[in-house]
Amino acid sequence: MFLPVVRTFRSESDFEVAGDRRPIRKGFDRKMNAGRGFSAEEVQSSREQLQQTVDRIESALARGPFILGESFTLAECCVAPLLDRMDDLGMAELWAGRLRFSDWLGRVRARPSFREAFYPGSRLSERPEFASVVAPRSPS
Repeated sequence: MFLPVVRTFRSESDFEVAGDRRPIRKGFDRKMNAGRGFSAEEVQSSREQLQQTVDRIESALARGPFILGESFTLAECCVAPLLDRMDDLGMAELWAGRLRFSDWLGRVRARPSFREAFYPGSRLSERPEFASVVAPRSPS
C-alpha cells in the first residue's frame, strides 16, 4: 500500500540504513526495498492475525473495563498504537459490532496521555503525501 509513496522520499540506501537501525523490522524494510511488497497471502495472514487480536481483546474485556481487568496497564499502551494505525488505515471494520472493544478504545483514546501521543497531524491520514493511499479514520 505504501510502497509507491515511500519510494518518492526514500532511497535504496535509506531502506538499508533503516534496516540496520531497526533490526526487528529489517526483513520488512528489505522486502519493501526489493520493490516486491507483500503477497496477497501475506496480507491475508496479517489481517487474520489482527482480527484474532481484536477478538481476544473483546473476550478479555468481559472481565473488566481494561484488557487485564479493572486497571489500565501496559497492555493498553502496547496495543493502542497498533489499533490507532489500523483505524488510520481504514481497518476499523475489524472491530465493527464489538461493543466492549469499541467502548474500551473510546476510553483509551479519552486518556490525556493518548491525546498527547496522537496529537493532530500525527496520523498518516493527516499527511498529504499519504492521502491517496489512506482511508479516512472512523470518528473518535
